[in-house]
Amino acid sequence: MGYASYNNITNNAVFGNGFGSSYSCNYYPYSDRYLCGITFNFEDHSNIINNIVNENHDGICLDNSFDNAMIDNTVNNNQRGIYIMDTQTYVNTTNTINSNIVCFNSLIEDTDIHNQGDSTTGNDNTCNTTYNYNDATQGVTPCTHACGVPICGDETLDAGEECDDGDLTNGDGCDSNCKNETCGNGVK
Repeated sequence: MGYASYNNITNNAVFGNGFGSSYSCNYYPYSDRYLCGITFNFEDHSNIINNIVNENHDGICLDNSFDNAMIDNTVNNNQRGIYIMDTQTYVNTTNTINSNIVCFNSLIEDTDIHNQGDSTTGNDNTCNTTYNYNDATQGVTPCTHACGVPICGDETLDAGEECDDGDLTNGDGCDSNCKNETCGNGVK
């Protein structure tokens, strides 16, 4: 059982904790947990929302923590992205991962989301690689969206897109290739 925590970690930018180190946040001594960008250890009923967690040893680490939510975070270029550990057999993790961008975390074991827990769920995440985790709605990767692949028509302005109005209709100001329409661009 965890502690009744009820904390919110929101709107932070965390960079450079232990990047390039050979330690992982799930091994002793406990000081190694500081190599994670954001760490929950025996934390429950808490939220990690809208944080930027880049270039750390591990991005977001949950160790023996349950009933937590990770929502709208950007977790990129870490050695591992989101890392959920269940080192005590009595813990049933039941954490949720929703609408996070977790990309290019591959220096240790090529996983954006690594789940050692039993019942972590989530949806609408962007990632390429996972361990023991799949979004409820999968795309071409275990997550709903793939990293580095702009999707025109999804109302998200991706790299290389000038606009994205949520459809693939020409003549409405944003064409079917997500480029701004102007007079003389050949579209009638």
